[in-house]
Amino acid sequence: MLTATETLHNLQNPTDAAIASARTQLAGAEENLTDLLAGPSQEQLDTAEATLTTALENLTDLLAGPTQADIDAAEAAVLAAAETLHNLQNPTLAALVDARSRLAVAEQNLADLLAGAAPSEVQAAEAAVLAAGEALGDLIAPLTPDELTALEQAVTSTQAALDSARRDVADLADGDRSLVVMYGSVPAFRTMSPGDAGPDVRQLEENLAALGFGGADGFSVDGAFDEATENAVRAWQGSLGSHVDGEVGTADVLFVPGPVQVGSWQPGIEVGQDIAAGVPLAALTAIEAPIDGVMATTQHVIAQLPLAERDLLSEGDSVNVELPDNRDVAGTVALINPAPLADAQGEAFVEVTITLVEAAPVVWIGASVDVEITETLARDALVVPATALLALVEGGYALEVQQPDGSTVLIGVETGLFADGDVEVRATGLQEGMPVVVPR
Repeated sequence: MLTATETLHNLQNPTDAAIASARTQLAGAEENLTDLLAGPSQEQLDTAEATLTTALENLTDLLAGPTQADIDAAEAAVLAAAETLHNLQNPTLAALVDARSRLAVAEQNLADLLAGAAPSEVQAAEAAVLAAGEALGDLIAPLTPDELTALEQAVTSTQAALDSARRDVADLADGDRSLVVMYGSVPAFRTMSPGDAGPDVRQLEENLAALGFGGADGFSVDGAFDEATENAVRAWQGSLGSHVDGEVGTADVLFVPGPVQVGSWQPGIEVGQDIAAGVPLAALTAIEAPIDGVMATTQHVIAQLPLAERDLLSEGDSVNVELPDNRDVAGTVALINPAPLADAQGEAFVEVTITLVEAAPVVWIGASVDVEITETLARDALVVPATALLALVEGGYALEVQQPDGSTVLIGVETGLFADGDVEVRATGLQEGMPVVVPR
């Protein structure tokens, strides 16, 4: 349950508040469903009583208004932030943005204190008191079947609320953050947040430490996204002047295996610009990256493939790239970004990276090119619904295959062509007619 003080703070950070509230509700719902089935413990009763007492105290504090000490502290924070900004000597852009941000926050905090509690804040604090009282009453009263059903539904609904809040944060932050390149061999395939663990989290921590954000108490490169990692992420986001939420998604970071040099985008086309139909958006770029320990230059094409045509391509497929002089060059699909994006007209697409088999004349670096896809026919292919694929943390895919006794086992598969919602799969021991689990 959020206290009145937390509610007052979260009003200043609506996106962070949505995530924090959803996480708190989800944790509370799951804990209630498990613990209350065994009956309330004395510790739970004490906690509920303490929560009610705290909510009452917070409501009283809101109605009484800020103390003079609170106002003096807020004014001192504004003066200190202003002095820090004034004393900057030849600051970097990140340092200047950070100083201005700290001053703005301090000024906003002072303004909020002087304005006093808004009616909505008082109502929220009163609601917290009522909720705390109801929670205490629920602990004392025995659970009914309806209450048990409600608890189970709460777990489902709060999980949906958390997912919705994360989507809202991503939507609001689209124009407030930039894609950052970091070193790593595991692609960013999910939103990394507190509680997650894996090789993608480890390489994120390695980059944070290398960038100087690993000095927080308890921080270690262990592959676990704990509170110390969240604090390091927040510090890094603050230094960039981007939205600070303590989470890192696929639109925030691009992992590459080593130093790269990216060529220019097509001249005359800017992010967010309205474009006419038929304008090609695939541009030829030169990328310098380490290959077998030696820096080498390869030529890539980054193309936008409409999401509706995603099934036409798979990594490793051959395509034809037509240069501005009508010369054809063979290419190979090196990477398909799984995260859909949207253009200025709202049409969904995925980015496809194509490696040229032979180098094009350097005069065409940065120029627009056309990409032609040749559909491939696979004969006697073993296919399953694409929705049956399970993504593995270590990479690759698997199928959940049902055994004759009703149990299921995971079988790792190699994927081939995608078509009409089905996907070609290859694996030792996988045979036609075996039942597979398709998640709903």
